[in-house]
Amino acid sequence: MTITEIAAQAGVSIGTVDRVLHNRGRVAPQTRERVEAVIAQCGYQPNPLARQLKRKGNFTAGVLLPMPDAGGYWQLLQSGMTEAQHMLNWFAIKLQFQYYDRCLPGSFAAAAEQLKTQFHPDAYVIAPVVPEEVLPFLSELTDTPFLFVDSPLAQTEPVATIAQNPYKAGFCAARVMYLLKGSDQYACLRMYANAYNLRERYRGFRDFFKQDQSSSVIEAVCPATKEADVCAFLDDFTARYPELSGMFVSHAEAYFVSKYLTFRGLKDRIALIGFDNLPENRSALADGSIDCIISQRPEYQGYASIYEIYRSCLLSQPSRETIDIPIDIFFKENATDFVSI
Repeated sequence: MTITEIAAQAGVSIGTVDRVLHNRGRVAPQTRERVEAVIAQCGYQPNPLARQLKRKGNFTAGVLLPMPDAGGYWQLLQSGMTEAQHMLNWFAIKLQFQYYDRCLPGSFAAAAEQLKTQFHPDAYVIAPVVPEEVLPFLSELTDTPFLFVDSPLAQTEPVATIAQNPYKAGFCAARVMYLLKGSDQYACLRMYANAYNLRERYRGFRDFFKQDQSSSVIEAVCPATKEADVCAFLDDFTARYPELSGMFVSHAEAYFVSKYLTFRGLKDRIALIGFDNLPENRSALADGSIDCIISQRPEYQGYASIYEIYRSCLLSQPSRETIDIPIDIFFKENATDFVSI
């Protein structure tokens, strides 16, 4: 039965049936009951795909990401999003990207407000790496769906969260380190002190070695992000820990550290495990200055985030809530054996 036939049988307009079906606008209680009775009797199910094909204008998804570097992790994640947009172009999904500086307080809040007021997105895709600014913004989204990519955020209700389990990834990195070097002194380095994923990777790495009383793990939090400043930090750190046998860099800048260790003549002694299968990290893996890379498929994360918005918001299909990203492990021998999406 069509909406037109429901309207005729209930003795109302097509517009009234539409308001009842989508629970919007004012409908007299008796009229609503009459329409709902016809709908129940005929077993009508709306076709969300047909509705979307008739939709006028774009469905705008606002995307809030840290500023991407060329070829870097966030750039790869964004490329997956644009690939999904291309695949779903029939449905007029428009992505509006807004970037923030994760190291600059207030940057996320300003970017989110600009995106909201200028483009009025129908849904949001958010990398919630600065939770103290993300949570107040979410409290303003009373009826707008949102989805998380890269990181989860507790005490929120996203359409879905697309992320790798960072604790398990850190634990896995420690297992590889143990296979490479055995019991010894290790460091876990990160450049962003408050990032949830990085803290959890450190916790997983540390907890693995808690099982081995002959090993120790040092937490190294570098306040700098520029290469020269990172090198100065590492000069001080390696001087304070001359017995260091391995280092786990829990984010994408492992190639910074690989160049440093090679330049200082420390690479033969210090094993290096990095994160994210970026071109620079793959190159260092190929020449032996990185021993292993743990990766989290950023292109797939981006692609899946837009596809999940499409499924949930445009097709009204049940959300999968959590999409776990596999823990990929790359060595020199399989450095190029991967599929981006």
